[in-house]
Amino acid sequence: VNNKVVNINKLINKNKYTYIEFWGLWCEPCIKEMPNVRAFYEKHRDKITLISLNYKDSSVDVNKYLENKNYNWHFGFSDESLNQIFMVCGFPHGLLFDPNGKLITWRLHPKVLIDGYFEEILKNEK
Repeated sequence: VNNKVVNINKLINKNKYTYIEFWGLWCEPCIKEMPNVRAFYEKHRDKITLISLNYKDSSVDVNKYLENKNYNWHFGFSDESLNQIFMVCGFPHGLLFDPNGKLITWRLHPKVLIDGYFEEILKNEK
């Protein structure tokens, strides 16, 4: 994770679904779900872009945590203004965008996404 500022709209993939997760090292459920998120992403990487935005932790601490974890999706940082825009009111907090960039689910816990919600969306797509 570097300290480069990126426009979040540029990360939303127009050919895939995009899941943006707000998380923190201080959030036990966030940390607990990370290995499951990795398995989910490895299974669906051709259909979804995954972005994890950390809130309140230093880049040094996040990089140390991510070291040797094999979490190979986009990581970045959130701040209070971005959290307000996306009405983040708890952690983990997730947003799911369709391939056209339209927000389709707000406050989506990663466990719900992993436990069949995304597969159901793909089924209904056909």
